[in-house]
Amino acid sequence: MKMTRLWIVVFFVLLSGCAPVAEECEVCEECEVCEECEVNPFPEGLVLPQVSIMTRINYTAEDLTALRTNVVDPLVTYFESLDQTVVSIFIDNDNRGGLVKHTFTIEVIISDNDGNSDPIYFGFLHSKVDGVIPVWVMETMN
Repeated sequence: MKMTRLWIVVFFVLLSGCAPVAEECEVCEECEVCEECEVNPFPEGLVLPQVSIMTRINYTAEDLTALRTNVVDPLVTYFESLDQTVVSIFIDNDNRGGLVKHTFTIEVIISDNDGNSDPIYFGFLHSKVDGVIPVWVMETMN
């Protein structure tokens, strides 16, 4: 299931590139598909990261706010400091049907902006401490 979700996200990221023009090309009349196309499939701009929260309706407003400010924003800031782009974040939890949640599964897809379509996959568990979602900090192994 996780690999399927990964490939779906990668597929949509790949779609965000140039939209090919069939038959005639505006740049030259000899080719069928333009190598560089000025058609932007996201004229308003692509919003990254795409954040998906499993059973979002069963979260309290406080948990949703804390996830955004204490997990999503620090993740994006950290990877931007490495010149990488967080493409998507998928959040699940230990209690899908109830309002009280203790542990969150965070799955992140990152681009290292090297022109390669292979993403970096990063995942971790994030648990509440004294009923509060703490600020995420990158952990390293010593």
